[in-house]
Amino acid sequence: ALTNLWNGTNKRYPGPRVHYLLLNDEWPTANIILSPNEIATAQLFFPDDHAPESYQIHWEIRPENWNYLYNEIEQKPDTIEGLLKNDNHDVVTFSGPKDEGPYRLFVEVRDGNGYIATTNFPFYILNPTDEQ
Repeated sequence: ALTNLWNGTNKRYPGPRVHYLLLNDEWPTANIILSPNEIATAQLFFPDDHAPESYQIHWEIRPENWNYLYNEIEQKPDTIEGLLKNDNHDVVTFSGPKDEGPYRLFVEVRDGNGYIATTNFPFYILNPTDEQ
């Protein structure tokens, strides 16, 4: 889109396109709440109903970065390792982080030609045994 704007062109984007991402068969507006260590499944959907095998798909979970001030530079939180259980290309199974709070599942799709598509999904970890 930026190349078209800068060059005054209207070329079709040749890279990967993601239709949407579901978590436990729900949309991001569903306000997904998980327990620590609860198993969840996310699936990417593409315009032609499948991801080409040539796509490289990278999944990661990070804490939500919500506690910075308006005039501060946002710092990218570190990826939480060890949560992804089964990465089957366009479907991933993971366990919920152990600490209560907001998180986000990120996915990056690369086509091998330098084009990238990304999407993400927010969720919350609620520990029902936490008395605070």
